[in-house]
Amino acid sequence: MFSNQKFQSVNTLEPGEYEDCVFMDCQLSGADLSGLVFEQCRWVRCDLSTATLKSTAFRDNSFESCKLMGLHFEDANLFSLSFSFKDCLLQYASFFQLKIPGTQFLQCQMEEANLEEADLRRAVFQGCNLLNAGFDYANLEDADFQTAYHFRIHPDRCKLQGARFASNNLEGLLTHYKIKVEKS
Repeated sequence: MFSNQKFQSVNTLEPGEYEDCVFMDCQLSGADLSGLVFEQCRWVRCDLSTATLKSTAFRDNSFESCKLMGLHFEDANLFSLSFSFKDCLLQYASFFQLKIPGTQFLQCQMEEANLEEADLRRAVFQGCNLLNAGFDYANLEDADFQTAYHFRIHPDRCKLQGARFASNNLEGLLTHYKIKVEKS
């Protein structure tokens, strides 16, 4: 068990449980993180792109300015899965069928992310680029898209009750109907 430790610029992690740890500038791209447990950990400027997450536990983790491209979060341990993201690169990341209500995505690049069939009730997508992100059959009730952009959400394929959008980004809800929204 690793507790209350700081890991700076490492490129491998020993098997085990990490609690209240801080990871800074770690290069773990392509690493096998299978079976590791991260509880209340903070990740800053780390690269975990394409890492293997088979049964990896993320319980109350925060990611800040991290590169998380191509991660399959649905492969992680689903028990108490919770995290937040700020200024992260999440292109091609997959959250397929995950139950992660209330997740915060702040100023993230989420192009081509897979959020299909996910439970994203009360999630916040503040300032996120969602170009070509997939949302089909997701639960987006009470989610906040007010400052998100480039999203395309098919209203007939998602639960949207109470979701918040700004008047200048409604086009992303209407594209599937081939309605043209003119900017005034």
